Amino acid sequence: MVAYSSLNIMITVGLIMMVSQRVLNEAKTEKDKYNKTFHSSPYAMLLTKAQDGKIFEVNEGFVHMTGYQPEEVVGKTTLEVGLWIDPEDRKEFVCDLMSGDVHEKEAIFRIKNDVFINCLVSATIITIQGEECILTSVNDISEMNRIRKKLEVMALHDTLTGLPNRNLFYDRAEIAFANARRDHSNVAVVSLDIDHLKSINDQWGHAAGDFVLVSVSSRLSELLRKSDTVSRFGGDEFLILLDGFLQVDEIKNVVLKMIDRLAEPIEYEGNTMVISASAGIAIFPNDDLEIDELIRKSDEAMYYIKEHGRNGYRFYRDDEQL
Repeated sequence: MVAYSSLNIMITVGLIMMVSQRVLNEAKTEKDKYNKTFHSSPYAMLLTKAQDGKIFEVNEGFVHMTGYQPEEVVGKTTLEVGLWIDPEDRKEFVCDLMSGDVHEKEAIFRIKNDVFINCLVSATIITIQGEECILTSVNDISEMNRIRKKLEVMALHDTLTGLPNRNLFYDRAEIAFANARRDHSNVAVVSLDIDHLKSINDQWGHAAGDFVLVSVSSRLSELLRKSDTVSRFGGDEFLILLDGFLQVDEIKNVVLKMIDRLAEPIEYEGNTMVISASAGIAIFPNDDLEIDELIRKSDEAMYYIKEHGRNGYRFYRDDEQL
């Protein structure tokens, strides 16, 4: 009986030891998984103590993103390191975290050498050895933002000249018409076409024609005010919004300056090219209230000039009165 009881005790102790070892092994496995995940993450990750905000561990992603080595940041808060540009942003971040996990909150960080980056910051509160800690991950989206902005610009601008395209022109027209209604002023819609661009393409090649288009866009942009809009609809067709005019003579003078400026010689690879331009003008609100109709009417006036000698301008209304 004694031997049987001793055997039971030994078996029980053995089972307990086996279970304890298994728990320890599982705990070690989980710790290894955590360490591997933390240190191999492509994002910058840092662990801070919830009580005082001191950083006690960062990963390689953090070092790569910020340029700071672990010994430069461990034992300091993110404010002491200078990551947060505005302390109020960090305060808002902490308040959000107290209400639950933070997911991809956009922020601007200052990294080493006073470089600024756009980031998405996520965080959660975890317990490590009985102490509350904050696990934060930071994703640098600066390049993504640059690409997004570039795509936005490309969607609204002509690829050759960089001028606003048709979509942006229509948006600007709506704004200009709204301002004109408020100020009881007028907006001129000018259709401008380069005369004989085809002959330049035929004589010197399409590269020369493209150079002319870029030169025209540059000259028009330099000549007009910031409140005006010069756009390219395609080919040699330019549409221009002249905003906030009260008298027809003001519009006439601006269009004459455009035609005279474009008539100045253009130098290209040792060759001198001379162009002219034909322009038609329609007025908001007198000629119409809709942009499509105003464009149609300015085109009609412009084609009249092209059919009657070119190198000039014409208002849609023969009497040129507002």
